[in-house]
Amino acid sequence: MTSGDPNPLPNTAKVTGTDDFGRSVSATDDHSVIIIHPSILVEKSGPATAHEGDKVTYTFKVTNTGDAALNNVALNDDKLGTVGTTIPLLSAKDSQTFTKDFTVPTGSSVDNVVTACGIDPLALKVCDDDHHHLVILHPGIMVEKSGPATAHVGDTVTYSFKVTNTGDDTLTNVRVTDDKVGTIGTIPSLAKGASTTLTKNFKVPDVAAVDNTATACGVDPLALQVCDDDHHHLVTIHPAITIVKSGAATSHVGDTVTYSFKVTNTGDVDL
Repeated sequence: MTSGDPNPLPNTAKVTGTDDFGRSVSATDDHSVIIIHPSILVEKSGPATAHEGDKVTYTFKVTNTGDAALNNVALNDDKLGTVGTTIPLLSAKDSQTFTKDFTVPTGSSVDNVVTACGIDPLALKVCDDDHHHLVILHPGIMVEKSGPATAHVGDTVTYSFKVTNTGDDTLTNVRVTDDKVGTIGTIPSLAKGASTTLTKNFKVPDVAAVDNTATACGVDPLALQVCDDDHHHLVTIHPAITIVKSGAATSHVGDTVTYSFKVTNTGDVDL
């Protein structure tokens, strides 16, 4: 049989013989063969991205794309193992769908292959496979707060907040806040490896020191929020000085008198 043969393929057998008296006799019989074209298709789908430790669900759709029923259709995935149950009979053009969960491991990606096989009525095994690629995201953020180490009560100081995307994908809606200074600002989008610096002024209160914490939070493409914080310590200084001058209370004209000047640092910082 060739690809150009008709389907069904007819054929006729004819036999001819001669008896003892020289008479010819013959007979014919017809037969046709139905040509079957077994084939199978498997389609695997699942998320394109996930985080380490996430549970993802893969979907496996197997279709009999041939023109004859397939028996004992089984699916196997090189990472997930056996998928679903064996399908005893899958008629031509019919489909069946299975799902299976998978916990994303540590790494940069997951590549896996599913294979579906079935057996046609003539015991021929047909198979198909499909591939899936999942990228594992590792979102990360870092905030670095800087400012003067010392200041006077009433001074206006400027704090700087440097925010860096330390992960491997873009972060959006990056918000920076400070427990003493309040809202610092929002960065709409921060690409991987990129940094943005925000600043805000602060009036130093009458306290011995100012301890505050900056927090930066951003959202990755899978809506996971990641945060980081940084602390800053500012010492409030109170410089002060006194001078005490002393000398004779009385003297004569022409006398030489000696004055003493005592200077004292009464503050809390060197002068």
